[in-house]
Amino acid sequence: MAHFTWWGLAAYGVYAGAAVFFSPAAADFLWGVSAVTSTVVFVGVLCLSGAGCTLLQEALDDLGGSGYLLGNFAVHYWPLLRLCYSRPPLLPPRFWNQTLYALTFPLAYLSVMQASDVYGCRIPEDAVVHAAPALAFVPVALRWTLY
Repeated sequence: MAHFTWWGLAAYGVYAGAAVFFSPAAADFLWGVSAVTSTVVFVGVLCLSGAGCTLLQEALDDLGGSGYLLGNFAVHYWPLLRLCYSRPPLLPPRFWNQTLYALTFPLAYLSVMQASDVYGCRIPEDAVVHAAPALAFVPVALRWTLY
């Protein structure tokens, strides 16, 4: 799981599995973790695109235009879009705890992976380490507009 996208998809998969196989309450319990992780993936891909990372260009070259657009949407943007439309009617009681728990995902990832090598970017590692936790709080900041 060298790419953080897979971590985000795993968090979304656990949330979706709980919604299908258990109960809405179980899914609500996991919504915050998945929303925060998916937001980090979403904003991270936008930043990687802006930074001109070679990984994205290589994917475009390998998949072609339509394959790249479809695949990019499916793995980077669909989970967050789906989470926005399936959010619980009320903010889950443990949302703040879930947000802090979700922060461990990018921090754990960054402790074992060097983002500049994985994504082919010229971004200083310090910038990535400081930006990832800040990006995880985007859903918290948007909380007031969602509810």
